[in-house]
Amino acid sequence: MGKTKSLPSRAQIAEYWRDKRLPNGDEVIRDDYEPSCWACKRWWHNEDESKLINDGNFKALWNHPKYILERCHIHPKALGGSNDVSNLFLMCSQCHEASPDTTNTNLFFEWVQKRTYDKMIKEHWMYDLVKELQSRGIEVSEFFNWYNEDEERWLDAHESMNTHGFKVVNSTLVAGYLSYYLENAV
Repeated sequence: MGKTKSLPSRAQIAEYWRDKRLPNGDEVIRDDYEPSCWACKRWWHNEDESKLINDGNFKALWNHPKYILERCHIHPKALGGSNDVSNLFLMCSQCHEASPDTTNTNLFFEWVQKRTYDKMIKEHWMYDLVKELQSRGIEVSEFFNWYNEDEERWLDAHESMNTHGFKVVNSTLVAGYLSYYLENAV
């Protein structure tokens, strides 16, 4: 039996996928200098990031030990997939665990296209927002109709929001949208 090819580094995998697109046309890598999960798009800030970006050190940035991206087989190794960069995808552990183990690579990429962190967060904070509106006796449809009459209102509401470090948490979104609505619509 032949020797198994070792896994390429995360930087080698990122370099291969750098200019590639998913079947729906979305870029695999949104930003060369923000290593993130290619499925959910979640990224991690790293204290060394600024220096590596300023130095243009793409390889060191993607291989940095603080980025916890796993090298995942698109066509699983156990089902005959190779360790070639074209068969490897960088994902967080949650997405790696949830990804389909199938020889049908089209189904793998369909799953990736449907799994976005932005969508997951929006669904979650939206659930929290609806619960908050209901607890205050605010008609949910009226709230969303008011915002959707002028979509700039969604952006205007962000003026009263901030981040916890580099992350906007769900409670901030709920409070920000609710506060803007109460100050301007009611």
